[in-house]
Amino acid sequence: MPYVATLECIFRIINVTDFVLIMPALQKVVGITNRELLIKPTPHSNIPLSAIAIGSSLVKNGLDVKILDFHLHCAEDENELLAEYCRGVTHVGFSCMTNHIPHGLRLTKKVKGIYPTIKTVWGGIHPSLFPEMTIRHDAIDFVVVGEGEDPLLALMRGETHPRLFVKDSVFNTSGKNFKYGSATSLTEPNYELINLEQYFFKNRGERNLPLLSSRGCPSRCTFCVNTVLKNKWRGFSAETTCNLLDSLCQRYRPEHIYFLDENFFVDKNRAISIVKYLCNIDATWGANIRLRTFNSLSDETLMMLKKSGMKEIRAGAESGSNRILQILRKGLTVEEIRRAVEKAANFDLKLILSFMRDLPDETKEETQLTLNLVQWCGQNGVTVIGPQIFRPYPGSEEYDKLVQRGLKTPVSLEEWGMIIQNANHDSIWYFQ
Repeated sequence: MPYVATLECIFRIINVTDFVLIMPALQKVVGITNRELLIKPTPHSNIPLSAIAIGSSLVKNGLDVKILDFHLHCAEDENELLAEYCRGVTHVGFSCMTNHIPHGLRLTKKVKGIYPTIKTVWGGIHPSLFPEMTIRHDAIDFVVVGEGEDPLLALMRGETHPRLFVKDSVFNTSGKNFKYGSATSLTEPNYELINLEQYFFKNRGERNLPLLSSRGCPSRCTFCVNTVLKNKWRGFSAETTCNLLDSLCQRYRPEHIYFLDENFFVDKNRAISIVKYLCNIDATWGANIRLRTFNSLSDETLMMLKKSGMKEIRAGAESGSNRILQILRKGLTVEEIRRAVEKAANFDLKLILSFMRDLPDETKEETQLTLNLVQWCGQNGVTVIGPQIFRPYPGSEEYDKLVQRGLKTPVSLEEWGMIIQNANHDSIWYFQ
């Protein structure tokens, strides 16, 4: 075994790599020393679909890509891993949500310290919302707004792209001006870019396989990042999705398939064709749906969902107040939420609903309405997520309301990192 491990290490070192995609880890407080919080990356078994999507596109266009997911390597030496993976590489990308910032900054600075000539690229939700702030950081050379496939391919070809921010470039403009959502063809995900068995092992041996068969959402809820980034819905055809599922099932033998599409049922005909395929495989599955769409499904379709092994169906209910739902442009009423709960129970389908509270226009009475609805849903077999404290995305209507009322946000990545490290997640957005 040591000999095999050594050969694998040598192969990784001598193999030419064009681009390394790094997934920083989320953080947790593990102690306090001299009144300072001790922060440690937290391991988890979530498969890095964003890195797989970007890597698949780059590989399809002839580039060699490696993925370094620090959620799998929390107990290992960061310097050794970075030195190994980034040796001979010209560009290293970091995918960051807000909670990734502390670890992402630390890793970015370490990469620059080990290999000063490497160019660093930041992408993900947080850099997409704050591109100008992100590009100002000394250790970051490029920032990608929105989905990364096209901008990164342009970068590696030495070309410009409207969603690629370049250090010290006079052409960089506000990310709010970008109109995102062209009908760019999607690249089928190449799961061979990672060791999927490692993720199954980390997930208590459960063979859960996440899959994106579409991106974006046609709805324009006032709080959603899709609305901010103007991310339109695009999906693989039913035939392509079924062929991909067939290949993945033969290779990895998943026990459960979870479609992470934001709305799996945007195209009902496409969805039903995929469900018919799922009836013939030995695995359960789950997906996201809008409750109004769920209520519109025929009894025949719901029976097919049950037959196909649907284990869970998720949706955003958000509020127990019709007035708030209308303000959020959810296209949903409380009555429809209740109807969906009853319909799911009639067909023995597991429904998972998420709720929010403390929205900008919400009264105490409306918060109580949400809590009452949450309780009723739980009593009727629904698994409830939340109600979670509302956190607005910059550029959204709900965010603009809070800015008008005195919302203050950090002015640098370091300030964001300090907030993540020193506060619970409910306190990310604050007033002064």
